[in-house]
Amino acid sequence: FHLFAPQVFQPYTSKDLTLADLENALKWYKWHTVLATSLARRVEAASAGVDFLNPAGEIDVAIAHSSTTFVRSLTESLGLERDNYLELMQRILAEIPVYQAIYRHIPGMGGAIASGFITYIPMMSNFRSPQALKAYACFHHLATGEVPRRKKGQPANWHTDLKQTVWA
Repeated sequence: FHLFAPQVFQPYTSKDLTLADLENALKWYKWHTVLATSLARRVEAASAGVDFLNPAGEIDVAIAHSSTTFVRSLTESLGLERDNYLELMQRILAEIPVYQAIYRHIPGMGGAIASGFITYIPMMSNFRSPQALKAYACFHHLATGEVPRRKKGQPANWHTDLKQTVWA
C-alpha cells in the first residue's frame, strides 16, 4: 500500500457532499435534543425547589422564578432550533433516492432515524447478510441471550452512533 496511490485520493461527488450535509444536520439535531432535554430536567427540578435553597434552607422564590423563566425560554428556543435541523434533514432526504425508495415507506422511520441509517450505513452491499447488519447496528444478542455491551479492553463490532440514533 502506497500513500500516494491514485485510488486513495478520489474527488468528492455530489452524493458525498449530500451525505456530509445530512450527517452535520443529524449531529446538530442530536446536540439540540440532548441540551433541550437536560434543560427541561432543570426546569422540573427548579419547580420542585431543588436548586434554589438559600443558606437558611428555604426556597428563594425570586431566584427560582427568574431562573426557571430563563431556562424555559432557552429550552423553547432550542426546541425551535432542533425543529429547524429536522426540516433541513427532511429537505436533504428528499434528494436521496434510497430514502424515497425504501426508508420513507417504513412505519416509524422518521427523518432523524432515516438520516442515521443513511449516514452511518452508506453501502448496504458491505453486509453479507441481515445478521451482519444487525450486528453492526448492535441489534443482535450474544450466545448467552444477553444484549452486547461495551467492555473495557474489548473492541465493539458495532457502530455506536447508529445504535444511539435508533434508541435516542
